[in-house]
Amino acid sequence: MTCRRCHLDLPRSHNRRGCNFPPSGVQFPDRPPNGIPIVVADWEKGEWNVIEFGLDGDITHRTESNRTGLLDGRLWGEREVLLIVESAHTSPRSNPPQNKSQIFSRDELEELDESLDRTRSRLIAFPQSLTKQARAFSGIPDRLKDECDPWAILVFYLYFSDEFNEYRPVSFSNWSIPTNREIALRILSKAVREDMSFRLNVFRSINTYEGSLPDYDTSMLPVDEVRQALNIVARIREQQILSQEALDYFDLGPGDLLERLYGNDRAIRLMSLYVCVFNADGAIRTHHTMMDGIPQHNIERFELFEEVAFPLAASDEPIGLKFIWERLLRMHPYRGRSSGAGQMTARANLMWKGLLFFDQHSLEGDNYLLKRCVKCDSEPGDGCVNSNGLPTNIHAKRRMVSWDEPEELWALRRANRRRWRGIQKEMLRAMIEIGRANLEQANV
Repeated sequence: MTCRRCHLDLPRSHNRRGCNFPPSGVQFPDRPPNGIPIVVADWEKGEWNVIEFGLDGDITHRTESNRTGLLDGRLWGEREVLLIVESAHTSPRSNPPQNKSQIFSRDELEELDESLDRTRSRLIAFPQSLTKQARAFSGIPDRLKDECDPWAILVFYLYFSDEFNEYRPVSFSNWSIPTNREIALRILSKAVREDMSFRLNVFRSINTYEGSLPDYDTSMLPVDEVRQALNIVARIREQQILSQEALDYFDLGPGDLLERLYGNDRAIRLMSLYVCVFNADGAIRTHHTMMDGIPQHNIERFELFEEVAFPLAASDEPIGLKFIWERLLRMHPYRGRSSGAGQMTARANLMWKGLLFFDQHSLEGDNYLLKRCVKCDSEPGDGCVNSNGLPTNIHAKRRMVSWDEPEELWALRRANRRRWRGIQKEMLRAMIEIGRANLEQANV
């Protein structure tokens, strides 16, 4: 059936009412860009569900039951293609297996790497965290994900890959087998994030306590991290190393910080950054203390199955901003505000209680009229209406980020988000500077 909005013959599951095509007037291409066929494969229920966008412009569907067809090139006809597979299916299976989506061992993936080189093809490991958004953009309900995920991934890639999209690009990296060092860094990062999440959950329980300010009491804890963190922030404020924009964002004006920040989201945002930089004892994280946080049995298991020594060395070098931003907070486009099974609490706090508010309140209300409202179906330029058809305030869903936003609105969001990221990094640098100074003083 042809969709009346996007004018494409789509799978039967396509929700025409929820269709977002085409964003900003972009049309679905007549043939694969760059003159290379695109093959999207998804492993579900013991077979490959394959969508191919051929050079003639036709989109064909087939299933393949041979699991190893992806490895030796038969799945894509042993020719040059752009192959797109969900990242979980191209990650080495751990030993013992812990994830049913990881269907290949490291040795098997080496065969895939050779097949890609032989056919001059490239593979993109599509982030699973984007698959749900791809379905939403394509109008495909979650209940039909097993059937239509390859179609949703193809459409999302063609519309938002930085190869083709100039106003809202998403960067997709070519796949490669992770090195032992990369795997070790993941183990290290996971251990640190677990420590961060535990401490943040304790703090959030204290911060939301419904008693009065004098009732605030952490005498039962080994360390009063809240006052410890606020003392660090007070030193940062006194040394005047933050811009006025950062001071205003974190509400670090004159006065007692405990009284100022207790019980609100600004304290949660500050603590989410603090636990990235500092250990529970108030000392800055170093390579040595982070390595100490890895359970010994995890290191032994790695060395047993990989048959190499754990490839990370402990030192007294303090933590850096790059490691915090990319490994602990994982600030890249593939992550939303999800806490990631309890290991991404800091990221979730910053996104949900920080960026979301900043994003929605840094723009004028009229800016949201640039896009259609999914709540009341008001077209771009028209105000929102209630169930009776009467004018009402802009619906919350219209303020939320969506993948079909027009270029003008997304440009405003992008500028705001750059400001927000700059503010977070400014505070992290200030905390690292204080932490390094404390470490140097302690070593004198």
